[in-house]
Amino acid sequence: MKKLHTEVVMKRLMSILLILGSCSLFFCGEKKESIVHIEGLTRTGNLFLEERINQLKELAKVSTIIQAIEISNKKNMAFTQEKIDSLDQEWMQHNSEENPLIRELLSNDCAVVLKQFKTQHPEILEIFVMDNRGLIVGESNITSDYLQADEAKWSEIFGKDAIWHGGLEFDESTETYGIQISVPVQNIGVICSTVNLKNIKEN
Repeated sequence: MKKLHTEVVMKRLMSILLILGSCSLFFCGEKKESIVHIEGLTRTGNLFLEERINQLKELAKVSTIIQAIEISNKKNMAFTQEKIDSLDQEWMQHNSEENPLIRELLSNDCAVVLKQFKTQHPEILEIFVMDNRGLIVGESNITSDYLQADEAKWSEIFGKDAIWHGGLEFDESTETYGIQISVPVQNIGVICSTVNLKNIKEN
């Protein structure tokens, strides 16, 4: 009787394993599709970019970045548009670390976190954070300008539960081809990064 009972149990276990194996093959056979669809990129490339977006979403939860944006929002609240335009012009005319504002935003706590992230992810060419006025809060590389509010990377997603990506373009700041992606930081700011197309192809 014991032997018969054991055989019945074994048969049932084999049946369950066969069912599970079939289910596994069924689901494994399905190809994951990306929520990102950029013209000219393969499915693999779009999936790679989606992973980068998910990484940015996690970075947007880091307290150092959130606090830096909150401080910037409070500090810049009284800025007139004329003041912002003046700072932006100064930034573009003196686009180097000799500019005190640029030097500060390349070395503050927010910038340190961004540079660490960039080091950990070599496919990231540059990454920067913007506040609720579209002004730079911290950055890994010197951006072309200080004010980003007139660009889609900020205007399309600030204060929204959305993501944004551009198309393939030549980035002047990094002097290479890449694709920019942006995610919101709560409803207070935005993180944007440029992803190296070469790395997308390799993956």
